[in-house]
Amino acid sequence: MSPTAPGLHPRYEVTNRSLAVARARENPYRPPANPRLRLHDDDDRAEGLTGRMRHGERSDISTRAAPAGAGFTLVELLVVLAVCALLVVILAPALQSVRAHGVRVRCAGNLHQVGAAVVAYAMDHHRALPTHHTEAGIAFDTFAMQLDTGESVNLGLLMDYTGAPAAFYCPSQDERRSPCIAYNSQQNRWRWRRGGGAGPGPGPGPGPGPGPGPGPGPTPTPGEPGPNASYTARSRLHLGALAPTWTLLNHHNKVIYTDFIGVDTWPGRGRFTGRLCAPHESAGYNRLFGDGSVLWAGAERVGELRPVDAAEPTAEELYDYYRLLDVMP
Repeated sequence: MSPTAPGLHPRYEVTNRSLAVARARENPYRPPANPRLRLHDDDDRAEGLTGRMRHGERSDISTRAAPAGAGFTLVELLVVLAVCALLVVILAPALQSVRAHGVRVRCAGNLHQVGAAVVAYAMDHHRALPTHHTEAGIAFDTFAMQLDTGESVNLGLLMDYTGAPAAFYCPSQDERRSPCIAYNSQQNRWRWRRGGGAGPGPGPGPGPGPGPGPGPGPTPTPGEPGPNASYTARSRLHLGALAPTWTLLNHHNKVIYTDFIGVDTWPGRGRFTGRLCAPHESAGYNRLFGDGSVLWAGAERVGELRPVDAAEPTAEELYDYYRLLDVMP
């Protein structure tokens, strides 16, 4: 206790600490004059808070409520879901387009491999193209690579020059769309008869020369044909004996092989037990020319000549198709 202030009645004697507390009550925003007194006040407040907590009272700090906007409301969640769904709807066609373009590029790459093999084959066989063979009864059926006699025809004669069976197949022709011409599908198992076969000839039919050597895959049983490719050879039936000799020189600026088959959603008949669909979801076709170039052709202009549907084209209609594919950019 401090001494009594001079000139004051004893009744009004107060300590310095009590006087500071009284002034703080009169003006709570005015800091105490003595910093040491302020520290004592803070200690008293802390002791009071500790005492209340000991007796089970909850402090103001522990009972502070969380901000009202800390979580998501139902409306906000629905808005986010709606935005995500809208983005999916907008981006899905773009993603599908990118995927289709990738398949188209892979198909063109396969035809480039076929083109390189064709050039190598022609150099070994006096510029002749592989023996052309069309199955009887179906004008567009040049898919066969090896006959039941063991003779290799069409793209089957290029087995020695590629060594990659998948190069003879368009990636868009899978087992779901065209099981009879898809690579190693249930209805078109890859099997290859080793050795034998016919060499090149100027047109349809066998010609002299050695056939392809050993190839991958199991050997077919006697009398069983080999696999089908999904790329077709240029149609030659309409012109018959008047068709140009089947050589690289006569077709350097013409389509020789393509994934165009002339039908779409064709139910199949004869040796085809499943349907055949147009490649690339009917968007267009890749074409291999005799000079080795591979070009894409949109399906719209081809469909203007004759709709590509389940109806089988005649030999004359196929001839017109190829004349158009020759000149399309």
